[in-house]
Parts: sequence; structure tokens; C-alpha cells
Amino acid sequence: MTQASDVVRKLRAVSEPAARVALLAELAATASADVAVSVLEDIGRAALGREPVASEIVLSLMRPASVLVDEVRCSLLADLARESQAVVALQWLWSANEARAAAKRRESADTQGLVDRTLASMTLGERRALARRATRDQIMRLVGDPDAVVVTHVLNNPRVTEANVLAMCSKRPTVTTALEAVIDAAAWSRRLPVRIALAHNPHLAVHAAVPLLVTLPTKSIGKLRDDEALSPSLRLAASRICEAARAANSSS
Repeated sequence: MTQASDVVRKLRAVSEPAARVALLAELAATASADVAVSVLEDIGRAALGREPVASEIVLSLMRPASVLVDEVRCSLLADLARESQAVVALQWLWSANEARAAAKRRESADTQGLVDRTLASMTLGERRALARRATRDQIMRLVGDPDAVVVTHVLNNPRVTEANVLAMCSKRPTVTTALEAVIDAAAWSRRLPVRIALAHNPHLAVHAAVPLLVTLPTKSIGKLRDDEALSPSLRLAASRICEAARAANSSS
């Protein structure tokens, strides 16, 4: 058994998501570079082949910057993944560092025009407070709110439904931070229809959309590849992941 396969075996033996994230983070930080890349690639391809445990593990990598925390190390692993044609591992590694770069250059934008007109007179603090206790009718007015905190409060509201969340994910125009708040809400982002809707929204930043690809069925990835509303870079990533998925399924 290789060192990489031994690590994958250990990951599969861990059932608690938080413990898996901790083990993945430790791997990324301390394992040899070739082992780290091999483990990421093996898990990704197993998930694309619909292996149940791997499919569960990759849900922990929807926000790879929270696992692959060392920027320099991440760049080193990305270079190795590129050289070794580890297509799936490279998507996560690129996304992690691009998310960090995006956070540094992110500027506040005037998003008041995206607020529902019936709520436009409220302050941001008032909308955030409302989102916690909103009625079903008010939730429908809040699902397109551009503020990530409002979105988070809506998602935690006991009255919110999957239909509301899908409307939120499909909202256009919107801002990526609002959509990324849905990814961060595990209770909702673990649902396949929610991830598909998020990935198809062209307002979700590419670095946030790419990690979703590995969590989707091959047919859904193909539809993203062919979606002309999406950016060329996301469609290219979808094409590469789709090829990896077909290879994984043909060998399983």
C-alpha cells in the first residue's frame, strides 16, 4: 500500500466532517508534496466515480481555502499538480489561492439597488434583524438580498424552504459574497439541487464555483461546460473535470 493510499484509507475511516477537515488540513501542511497531491487527486477521482465515502469527503472541500490554508505551500502543490496532470487536485489548489487573492482585492460595491424595493427604506442592521425572524412572505423579499449576513440569517431561519434557497441561488443580478454565504451554510450546500443552481449562476466567482464541480454528477458537469452564460474559465474547468469524471466512471 502506498503512502497516499494509506492516507486516503484513514480519511475514509473518519466519519465526522470536522475531523475530516482537520485531517485534510494536516495532510496539506505536513505530507510530502507528491503524497498530498496524490491524495487530493485520488479522492477527487473517486468522488467523480460516485464512490460514496469520497463523495462525502469532497463536500469538505467546497471551500478549499479553509483546508489548504498555507498560501506558499498551496502554490507549491499547485505547480506539482500541474506538472503531474493531477486535474482535480489542481482545481482545488488554484481555487484556494485565488479565493485568498480575491479577498485581498475585494472592494465594497454599491449594492443598494439589489435590495427588494419594499425593504429599501430599512437600514442594513434592520434587514439583518428582520432576516432572523422573517415570515414566509418576508423571506421571499429577502432571498435576493446582496448582504452575506442577511443571507446567512435567512438560511438559518426555521421558516426557509429549499424553494427559497434555490431562488436565492438563481438570483440575477447578485454578488458573489451572497452566493458564497450559501456555500458556507452546510445544511443547504450539501443538497445537490442547491449546488447545481449555485454553479450555474454567472455571478458566483469562478474560484468559488470550481470546487462545486467535483461534487456534481457527470451529466451536470457537462451542462455547466455547455452553459454559454458562464465564464470561459469556469467552462474550461468543467470540461477538464468532465473528462476526469468519464475516466473515473469507465474504470470503476
